[in-house]
Amino acid sequence: MNVRFVTCFIAVIGLVCAGVKGDVTALPDDPPIAPAAQSALDMTPFGSELAKVGVEVDKLLQNSDDKPTVSMVRNWLINQDPPTATNPYQEAYATALNQAFLNALSQPSAPVTAKINMGIVISSLAGPKANLAPTVVKLLGDANPAVTLWGVKAVGAMLPWALQNNDFNVNGTRDAILAAVEAAVSSHSGGPLAGPIADEAYRAINPKMWRAGSFPTGDALSALIEANLKLQQNRLTIYFNTGVPAFPQGDSYPSYLLLSDQVWPVMSPTQQLQAVQQAANFVSLAGQRFAMANGAVNQDLIEALQEEGKWITKLGLILSDQQIQDVGTAVNKLSAAMPAGSVKEACDNVIGALENNPAFSNLTQTPTIGGVAPKSASDNSGGSTPTSEARP
Repeated sequence: MNVRFVTCFIAVIGLVCAGVKGDVTALPDDPPIAPAAQSALDMTPFGSELAKVGVEVDKLLQNSDDKPTVSMVRNWLINQDPPTATNPYQEAYATALNQAFLNALSQPSAPVTAKINMGIVISSLAGPKANLAPTVVKLLGDANPAVTLWGVKAVGAMLPWALQNNDFNVNGTRDAILAAVEAAVSSHSGGPLAGPIADEAYRAINPKMWRAGSFPTGDALSALIEANLKLQQNRLTIYFNTGVPAFPQGDSYPSYLLLSDQVWPVMSPTQQLQAVQQAANFVSLAGQRFAMANGAVNQDLIEALQEEGKWITKLGLILSDQQIQDVGTAVNKLSAAMPAGSVKEACDNVIGALENNPAFSNLTQTPTIGGVAPKSASDNSGGSTPTSEARP
């Protein structure tokens, strides 16, 4: 099922999945936080103003079935974080909002719609969102997939800015968020929202797909590299053990990042080998599933293979390896109309071309589905929708 269709469908059935303003006939907003607080450099005198946040979140919790009230509260919470506010105010506001959200989430009967609106608010804030990480982790771990979806969207809004914050990178918050994203995708691998959750998760941890913020460097980038490898590897186990996961094209997103001339040179040799092993495993497993699946799923697989072929070709260009370029191009040109044998042959040729490069001599063959589970290169004993380059 198309990812965007599913997301729109959620909005139609009333899960507040689309716009944050004007979606219902809203009540007039409650009195805002004083402008003096929003322009302050010292927030000490404005505790009573920030206390308004808890009152509004309580209204959200207690009136979850009242659309005008929900709309008013949601708009109020977003509007109290204008881009013109001072950084001390924005930090204090995010802290107050996080505490109010956590208090609400601690109630066992917290309504699903209230939780979804928390994700919408966090995704829509103008200021820094790192202080809201504890709330986001809670949303990611929710049993309701619609809540999890908005938790993942909140991560996508948070990371481009939070990764520029040294405290976020060194105090364990970043790693907790990335681990929660991986767990969210694993916990919601089935059902109509599995595809959107995987799509948003891959986008959230892939800086080449961000719409804001600067490209991370150093340890922050290394953490995202590891997160992409872990999420892709977890999804590969579905291909091997179960079938084609929802939205297979998303499984090409890590290679869009890792096999690029921007990231490949800064990866460790272990990371490079693992990225190549998983790219080969993905192509092989998708090719095997193509021969076993029905027509609708085959089209999804072909689109995923076409994208993966593009990034394998890119790697061949980086390495000046014509054989890798050729096998990548062959996968990129696959069609759902081609015989299953031809698709599988093109996919099977990838691992051989990669193994012929001295840097990848420790690669292992992806086994036939039904045999031994595939390994990432980091496990080897011998070693360690994107549709365009500009915007997948």
